[in-house]
Amino acid sequence: MDELMEGQRVVIKSAKLSGTVVGPRSAALKEDMLYKVHISEQSLYCRPENLVPWPEPGTKLQRGSGEWLSELSRFTELSKQYLASSHDQSLMNKIIDSGAKLGFFIPMDEEPI
Repeated sequence: MDELMEGQRVVIKSAKLSGTVVGPRSAALKEDMLYKVHISEQSLYCRPENLVPWPEPGTKLQRGSGEWLSELSRFTELSKQYLASSHDQSLMNKIIDSGAKLGFFIPMDEEPI
């Protein structure tokens, strides 16, 4: 995942909340990096793998368009593949990206922050 920027909106996957990145928490090792995320009147420290960038305006396809129907077909195929391999995080990330383009609500990991 690309480095998140201060002020960028994100979704915290495990908590099903959205917030704004306030900044990185300094860490000696990049693997231990945490981001400070502001939610309402509180802030949390979250690992990068538990954050998803907020969808940019205009990234959602127009429902019923040819492009949307093509993405729906891709989403359906990816979902079928995931049923056969439900521990494939890379495949789940593709499903999440496709679902966001379609404007679907996508359930996210249940891992703790």
